[in-house]
Amino acid sequence: MSLVVPAYNEEERLTGMLEEALSFLDTTYGRISKGKGTGTGYEILLVNDGSKDRTVEIALEFSRKNGLHDVLRIVTLEENRGKGGAVTHGMRHVRGEYAVFADADGASRFKDLGKLVEGVKEVVDEEGRGVAVGSRAWLVGSEAVVKVCFSFFDFLVFSFRITFQWTEIASVT
Repeated sequence: MSLVVPAYNEEERLTGMLEEALSFLDTTYGRISKGKGTGTGYEILLVNDGSKDRTVEIALEFSRKNGLHDVLRIVTLEENRGKGGAVTHGMRHVRGEYAVFADADGASRFKDLGKLVEGVKEVVDEEGRGVAVGSRAWLVGSEAVVKVCFSFFDFLVFSFRITFQWTEIASVT
C-alpha cells in the first residue's frame, strides 16, 4: 500500500494526520522487516509542495520518533504546483500495489481505506488497472462539492489515461 500525502505549509496539522495513518497502516498492512517478511507492507510518500514552513522538519522528526526510516519518503518540489501537481508527482513514484492519497489536514478517515481497495478490485481491467475515488462530499451535500469531486475524477482519468466502466451511479440530493 502506498499513501501519497500532498503537503503545503502543514506543520500544524501534519503530525496528527501521520499518527492516524500510521496507526491504521501498521494494524492493517504491517511493516515488512528485513529477513522476516511479516505483513504486506506499506509506504508513506510525503510530497512537500514548496512549503515555506517546517513541514519537512516535522515529518522527519515524526519519522525518527516512530522508526519510519524504511517507510516514510519525502519528495520536495521546489515550487508550489498545487494539490493536483503534488498528487500527480507522488502517484508517479509509488511502489505499492495500491496507491491512495490523503490530505495532510487529517480530514480523511483511514478506516474507510479498505472500502476503496475493495472498490478497485471490483473494477480492475485485464491489465490490472483500476481506480476508486473516495469523497467527503456526503459531509457537506452541496452541489459545489459534488462538482469539485467530479472535476477531480476527470483529472485522475485524463492524467493517468485510465479507462473505466461505470458500475454504479449514485445521486446526491
